[in-house]
Amino acid sequence: MVYLVITVLMIGLYTIKRHSFMNAAFLFAAPYVLIILLNNNVMVESGYYPIKEATFKTLFVFTTGLIAGSMLRLVLKRRIVFKNSNLDSVVIENSIYKIKGFLWFVIIVRLIDIFVTVKSIGLATLYDDDFEALQLSGFAGHLTLLGTAMAPYIYKHYLKNKNKSDLLLLLVFSG
Repeated sequence: MVYLVITVLMIGLYTIKRHSFMNAAFLFAAPYVLIILLNNNVMVESGYYPIKEATFKTLFVFTTGLIAGSMLRLVLKRRIVFKNSNLDSVVIENSIYKIKGFLWFVIIVRLIDIFVTVKSIGLATLYDDDFEALQLSGFAGHLTLLGTAMAPYIYKHYLKNKNKSDLLLLLVFSG
């Protein structure tokens, strides 16, 4: 529980320092804190298993990495801004390019996961279980959820530039 309290404090202090809720620590780590608190205080009474201390440690490390990376980016951006006045558009295009690459990676991992599942249990068993084995779980599930959080950025980029490859990526990812 100590790790969860430290994580909440880190998210709160970083959000106060940035003067905005639109930061990586709040957007990515705060929902996990909310889910942990909801699960351990409310859902346990309905028969769900409590989330263990190891998950708190993982969330703490994840949040520390997010905050450290965000602060490093702020420091580097301040040094580079004087050299390149058009930095924002370059950073945005570079970020969109990285997000596209990540989404294609998620699609490939998900397809491999589907292929391995079909190969291991067969189509008949998969059909009889109403495709339950293809539900989001494990590594592929976590990547898919992270990709789902990043997909709106590609959609915004598509609406702005009307790039058909963005639309294709979104259709393949959501399909």
